[in-house]
Amino acid sequence: MTIFPNVLASKKLYNIAMVPSQIQTQHLKVFYWIALFVWASFIFTLSHQSTLPGPAEPTFDFIFKKLAHITVYAIFYWLTLSALTTTYPKATKNWFVAFVITLLYAISDEYHQSFIIGRTAALRDIGFDLIGATIAFLRWHRYI
Repeated sequence: MTIFPNVLASKKLYNIAMVPSQIQTQHLKVFYWIALFVWASFIFTLSHQSTLPGPAEPTFDFIFKKLAHITVYAIFYWLTLSALTTTYPKATKNWFVAFVITLLYAISDEYHQSFIIGRTAALRDIGFDLIGATIAFLRWHRYI
């Protein structure tokens, strides 16, 4: 009767056979999925606002908001790909699945905006979202 083989055995947090690198991978999986959920919630919260602050000059406002779309969805894609890669490290199509998830979230985000007073859904915004995902993909694979 030993108590030491697994200090956390009584709480059933980790399998006794896990080595430290596996435990670290488990923590990364959880971290990336939680970070993705938090980021998606952040996007949802921004989309739920009837107006968003920006520069007073219309051209600068347009550029600012489109760069925000690109940045926000580049981060979304990066977090999605990170979550998928840590969860399914041997899968070869994680990049594609992450892209499809990003596309579907962008579409649902624009659909959500169509119900918010003062906001409109725009196919063009989905295009900017996908530009962000593409930039993140290119950076992930070190093309840029």
